[in-house]
Amino acid sequence: MLQNRIEIEELGVVKSQTITFSKKVSLIYGYNNCGKTTMLKLINEQFDKRLQRSILDESEAILSLYLPTNRLDVNQYFTKEYYISDKEALLDYKRDIYGDFALHLNVLRANLLENPFICRFVLDAVNRMFDTSIRDHSQKYSDGIENIVNIYLNIIWILTWDVDYKQITGEQLQQLISQRCAYILIDEIEMFLHVKIQDRFIKCIRQDFPECIFVFTTHSPLLLTRYRDIAIYELENGKLEFVESDYYFSDLDCVYESLFAVRELPNDVAVRVNYLGDVAMGIEIPNKEKVRECSNYIEHNYPNIAKKYNNYMVKAEMKAGI
Repeated sequence: MLQNRIEIEELGVVKSQTITFSKKVSLIYGYNNCGKTTMLKLINEQFDKRLQRSILDESEAILSLYLPTNRLDVNQYFTKEYYISDKEALLDYKRDIYGDFALHLNVLRANLLENPFICRFVLDAVNRMFDTSIRDHSQKYSDGIENIVNIYLNIIWILTWDVDYKQITGEQLQQLISQRCAYILIDEIEMFLHVKIQDRFIKCIRQDFPECIFVFTTHSPLLLTRYRDIAIYELENGKLEFVESDYYFSDLDCVYESLFAVRELPNDVAVRVNYLGDVAMGIEIPNKEKVRECSNYIEHNYPNIAKKYNNYMVKAEMKAGI
């Protein structure tokens, strides 16, 4: 199932290409306006096309759901009872929800949260991530918590779309969400989430929905470094490029520089730190005045950098006889 080849057609800045997601979790990063959102929508459309074909030939199809995370807010409009009778109705509903995604969220909240087993499952996840002890959803919580509630309700919905949510038992719910698969595509997954919650999010969501395949876009260096068994892709010039390097718990400064092209150090400091490092390791013959100038400059202008590279500075000063 993980070897599902996805044929992407050219649209906007996104080029035509074939994608194969080989991990249960894939993270896509790239500059603003590089096409990350468009890419997720195109992947979702490909699965919807397969769903449409499966209606005609009565075959099985993997479902998908695209979640525009930066729009996961609930509006004040009416909610309604909903009923999806078959795959064709599901496909129609999926096409409609992006016209007013907030209304879709209202529908899910007004219906799914009525089931005590679903409500408990969602709140248990919230409590694990946020170190809270929420027992009911009778009030509005922080944007981060509400965002997680919305994400979980959407995943539960796509995995149980053909089941009567009013009658589902806790055992049935657990069986469905632990055995069914769907591609869950979420845009800017770190939106509203504190870095501490980002550090827990993927572990929790993989544990709760073990058969699902997750594809997230992100601007978060933390997410790119905190999980071992994930695939990282850069979207550049309209194409997804697999990142071969292992960034699991890599130094965040290294991640900023190598993945995001953000300099670890200002140029004036980098030159001095490199010189002190070369002196400390015996690569450069120490010049007493130059070593003193470099150390004083860093300590005076960049005390936090001085703390980080204190070992280099001390060794260089010792070798220069300072």
